[in-house]
Amino acid sequence: MAHIRIWDVFNLTTLTIIGVNDVDNGVGALAFSRQNEGSYLMVMDDSIDHVLSMWDWKHERVLGRTTTYTREVNGGKFHPHDDNVIITYGRAHLTAWRRRKDGMFQKNELMKTIGDNILCLEFDEDGDVIAGDSSGAISVWTDSGDGSFRLYKEFQAHQRGINSLLVLADGTLLSGGNDRYIKAWRNVKQYKLMATTMLPDTTGGVRTLCPQRITAEDSSVFVGTTRNIIVEGSLYRRFAITVQGHYKSLLALATDPDFASFATGGEDKAVCKWTMHRLQWRAQIETDCTALAFHPSDLVVVAGTQDGHIIALNADTGMHITTINVSKSPVSCMSYNKEGTQLAVGSKDGNIYLYSVTSSGFVYKRRNVMRGNDMLRNVDFSHDGRYLQSDTDDYDLLYWYIANFEQEKLPSTMRDVRWSRLTCTLGYSINGIWNNINQRLPGLITSSHVSSSNKLLSAADDEGYVRLFRYPCISPKADYHEIKPYTGRVTSVRFLYDDSFLITAGGIDAALMQWMVVSNR
Repeated sequence: MAHIRIWDVFNLTTLTIIGVNDVDNGVGALAFSRQNEGSYLMVMDDSIDHVLSMWDWKHERVLGRTTTYTREVNGGKFHPHDDNVIITYGRAHLTAWRRRKDGMFQKNELMKTIGDNILCLEFDEDGDVIAGDSSGAISVWTDSGDGSFRLYKEFQAHQRGINSLLVLADGTLLSGGNDRYIKAWRNVKQYKLMATTMLPDTTGGVRTLCPQRITAEDSSVFVGTTRNIIVEGSLYRRFAITVQGHYKSLLALATDPDFASFATGGEDKAVCKWTMHRLQWRAQIETDCTALAFHPSDLVVVAGTQDGHIIALNADTGMHITTINVSKSPVSCMSYNKEGTQLAVGSKDGNIYLYSVTSSGFVYKRRNVMRGNDMLRNVDFSHDGRYLQSDTDDYDLLYWYIANFEQEKLPSTMRDVRWSRLTCTLGYSINGIWNNINQRLPGLITSSHVSSSNKLLSAADDEGYVRLFRYPCISPKADYHEIKPYTGRVTSVRFLYDDSFLITAGGIDAALMQWMVVSNR
């Protein structure tokens, strides 16, 4: 259910919750008032009519509400000199809304003709409205004093759309766009170009600009980019990467067998290895990374790809070792046996491709193919290396006898087999994660993992929930701890080698999270 939470910035406790049953289809934009130090909150919902509301959030009271436009609305801000005025912007609109004493809003359209998509908004120290649009132009609208605004100046600032504007403490205007340029404009009502810098191609375009120190009269800023990177610097010194992540769907996750590190991969064609506090290396490959596995020697990490290859990378440096053509279909899952002498590669063609592995994971030779019919999701070796189990997109659990490369016909005989790294989402020992009577909104389980101690089980679903159970988990009445950190499908959950942390990977939101595992005793 859509709602808004206001948080304390120092300890992240929830101060209040508003908008329950009042906000339709989610929240599109939020902004605090400036003149009364944030006592009011602007809320733009994501309904067809994009309803604008003003809240006295401390008293959980709506001060006014109105519909805006059916076309795209990108955001809004309070006017810095009047907390009863909100400026909204979006596709072919830039509009001032003045709240009257009766709670109704008086509408004043600054743009009288259909123009470009307004992507960002800022105010100068005099309260003039500065807008950046999809064509790369900046327009300045001055307050006439009677509640209306008139166009004062318009100029071409960037070659592509402007995503962010920022007025610094000294009055300098910074603009950043999809062309990767950040430009500084001297604001003495002339907006003459002072300086310019260009971000590297690998960072993508500018998404947002944020001052490092709000009151400092310098141009040091944090820059969020279109490729999910945060860089810091200024127009007069080099920008450096502070935080870096995946910028498209996150598809693959594997944890190191011996150290507190892990690897991720996704649709941005990147394989990344992380320690608990930083990115260790990033390797670009030619196609989407769809699966990952660490060799037990900890020297090699293998990446499965959308075009049916596996790529072996040096686990310390990310340097390429070898590429092997497995199938014409995407690789969907991979697993080494405990000794690291075999690699099972599951494919969306339903087959498991078995490889002999030598030289600590540096050399691979195909042994055989175990043929199936349905797309595979996960594959696990038994503890003794004699069997494989796999689950499919249709949620069937299959067992395979490696000695004769055939499917086991009597699944009941496999009930007591111990599995080396249990990642399949089906099985007798994890039945309790399905149709659990304690779940209010049971979703399809998308990933699960048993801890190294065999005492804990984590499971995630397509609704964004992550749950922690005791292992084994057989009963549908099993208790669990639940969180919902994602908006949709969770692609993977994995414990670290010592079970101290759980790593979770979202799908389309590309969010990678670490969770400390704490005893409740």
